[in-house]
Amino acid sequence: MEAGPARLRPILMTTAAMVMAMLPTALQLGQGAESRSSMAVMIIGGPISSTLLALVLVPVVYTLFDDVQVWLRKKLFRTSIRHARRSARLDSSRHLSY
Repeated sequence: MEAGPARLRPILMTTAAMVMAMLPTALQLGQGAESRSSMAVMIIGGPISSTLLALVLVPVVYTLFDDVQVWLRKKLFRTSIRHARRSARLDSSRHLSY
């Protein structure tokens, strides 16, 4: 979780550089850019989507998995404590009956 703030600036700078470099081609501003504009739009979409994945989706999914792991540990730990208490009661009642 600490990697997001540390890597934010390099990721954004790389994405901005790529988008700005491909923008004239995507807007068909140069000579012969008509044939390459669709590829430029796709090239712009790649870094933007990967930036969103790296900075938003991956930390959200990591947090969700971490929450599920904590919930499962609580659930399993609580069940094992109940089972241990029940076993201890049964053992003590068996010892008292002899």
